[in-house]
Amino acid sequence: TDYRLPTIGENGQTMIELLAAIFIISLALISALALATSNLKNQAIGATRLTASNLAREGIELARNIRDTNWLSDLPPEKWNFGLRDPGGTLHCALIASAGVQISFSFQTCPAIENGQLDYFNPKYRVYRSDDGAFYQTAQPLEGSKPMLFYQTTRLDPVCLGSVGGQPVNEILETPDGECPVVNNDPTTIGVRVTSIVAWKQGGSAHSVVLAQDLMNWR
Repeated sequence: TDYRLPTIGENGQTMIELLAAIFIISLALISALALATSNLKNQAIGATRLTASNLAREGIELARNIRDTNWLSDLPPEKWNFGLRDPGGTLHCALIASAGVQISFSFQTCPAIENGQLDYFNPKYRVYRSDDGAFYQTAQPLEGSKPMLFYQTTRLDPVCLGSVGGQPVNEILETPDGECPVVNNDPTTIGVRVTSIVAWKQGGSAHSVVLAQDLMNWR
């Protein structure tokens, strides 16, 4: 009868194979867990981005509604952009303010520039949610309101008809932080550029949705 015992080399080889198998299985499990975690994170960010996109779209739709309402009201034709510009002519950023069922723009100083970019996380641009589920912005939140992740800035800049030698030409210009010139005693403002920015922080990173549209005075 052969009573041959396993050699040290054979025992060592078995241990190495076991450790290698454990390493491969552990690596596969870690990779699967990381992939699942990444998918869940992306799904959460995607759902939040959808809400942010709807908020940004509401900023543009509010501006369009104000313009169309001005057209249908008894305001003089030159007042077509009433509510779409700061009465003082110096402010170009606004909150979406609500007073009952009335929703309008409340013009504010634009966010400060930090590191060469606008800081859209200014506390006064925070979005809140009221008890009835409505989103709104205000410097003084209502009792019971909950602060949301979002900060929304709506920027409204005039779109001007260009001029050469004092005479209007068929060219559209934008004048951030300025007003359109007056040529031959006639204003050259022919539209407003609405830029709606919604920013938020999630997953350790800053995110934003930016929508822009030119609303012209076709009347």
